[in-house]
Amino acid sequence: MTTTDRSNPPRWPRLPLQRIVCGTDFSPPAERAAQRAAQLAREHGAVLTLAHVVPASLWDDASTRLAGLFGADMPQADTLRDEALQRLRQLGSQLEALGAPTCRPEVVFGRPPAELASLAETLDADLLVLADRGGNSLREWMLGTTAQQLLRHSPCPLLVVKRDAALSYRTVLAPTDFSGPS
Repeated sequence: MTTTDRSNPPRWPRLPLQRIVCGTDFSPPAERAAQRAAQLAREHGAVLTLAHVVPASLWDDASTRLAGLFGADMPQADTLRDEALQRLRQLGSQLEALGAPTCRPEVVFGRPPAELASLAETLDADLLVLADRGGNSLREWMLGTTAQQLLRHSPCPLLVVKRDAALSYRTVLAPTDFSGPS
C-alpha cells in the first residue's frame, strides 16, 4: 500500500478520468457515493469499478462473530464473497439503468481502508470515491470512517460524497494547509 507523505504524494488525476473505483458497504450513504461515481464515469467515459471489502478480522466482523456466539450460523468466506458479488451486480445494474457505463464488480477480503487503497493502486485508478460514512457506527466511532483513514493512505485523489448526485460538478474547491500531501 502506498502511504501519503511528502516524498510520495498522491498523483493528480488524469483528465478526463479513465478509471474510477467506488467503495461500498451497501449502506444508503454508500449508494449516494456510487451514484456520484457513476455520474462521473458517464461524464468522462471512465471505467467504473464497484468494490466491496468483506471484513477478514474479528474486529471488523464483530456482528457476525456475535451472532455466532448466540448459535446463529456463521457464513463462510465463499458465501460472503458470493453475496457481496451479487449485491454489487445489482447495484451496477441499477446504475447502468440510469445511464452509467458498465460497472465492474470487485470483492476483496481484509480491512476496508487498506484493501481499497491497494485496489485503487492495482487498477491505477484516477479517483477513489467513498461515502462520508458507512453502516458501522460503532467501528467508525472507535477508529474513524473508512474515508477518514483513506485520506492518509489513498494512492490517488479521494472524493468523499455527502449528498445526492443532483448536478455535475462545475467548480472544484481544494483547500490546502500548504503541506506536501495537501
